[in-house]
Amino acid sequence: MPDATDEEVKEAATNEASRSVFAMDVMSSYRSKEARRMLRDVENRNRDIQDINNTVELLNNMFLDLEGMVVQQQDILDNIEQAVESAHANVEAAHTEVKNATWYRIKARKVGSISNVHGTPS
Repeated sequence: MPDATDEEVKEAATNEASRSVFAMDVMSSYRSKEARRMLRDVENRNRDIQDINNTVELLNNMFLDLEGMVVQQQDILDNIEQAVESAHANVEAAHTEVKNATWYRIKARKVGSISNVHGTPS
């Protein structure tokens, strides 16, 4: 009643039907505000869920990328492992050869020493 006169306002305030209409209008306004608040809450939750979904998709892509890198690096790791095993075998073979060389050197010294003792020139 924005254009109501003072007398019309007084009449509406004292009239039971007018008060009932006013109360319904107030309730309708309250429900409308409550509905708008609930809509905002639902929209905010929806945005939060979308953000979580986007984050999960991002994490999924990161894990897929990581899996690709691991697969790609596996060949390199296999080559390194093979090289280490080969180096280990070579070191063991070299150790055996050094032991044999040491044995031959000691043997040669003994033979040389025996020859010198018996007067045989070396």
